[in-house]
Amino acid sequence: MQSLSLKFTVLIAAVTLGNTSYGQQSASTDSEILFVRRIAPLLREKCLGCHGNDPQEIEGSLDVRSLAGLLAGGDSSEPSIVAGKPDKSPLYLAATRKSGDWSEMPPKEAEQLSAEQLTWLRQWIASGTQWPSKQQQELIQKKF
Repeated sequence: MQSLSLKFTVLIAAVTLGNTSYGQQSASTDSEILFVRRIAPLLREKCLGCHGNDPQEIEGSLDVRSLAGLLAGGDSSEPSIVAGKPDKSPLYLAATRKSGDWSEMPPKEAEQLSAEQLTWLRQWIASGTQWPSKQQQELIQKKF
């Protein structure tokens, strides 16, 4: 009987530990991971030079340093992203360089986003534009 009880205890411990590690891993959504691994570096590389590095000289009034800045939009007063709707998001439309309504961004053709980068941007917007806290970003960087 003790052997059965010990086996049951070991089984419960294994399931509990398994659930704990799964719970910790699933605490970061795919959208958050995409943001940390792909979108944040993309914004730093392609956008912050004109839209955030110097808060006193933000071009077009579009500040890409935060989700709030992206949602506030720029001179157009429209949000630059519409969560879940990349085809209605000026940021995505400007990056595709195929919209007659939005200026091509980044403006220099040599700096335009690659097809892969556009896919990341589209996926991030489509998945709800998660922008994790600094603490969550650090955890994701360590884990993934």
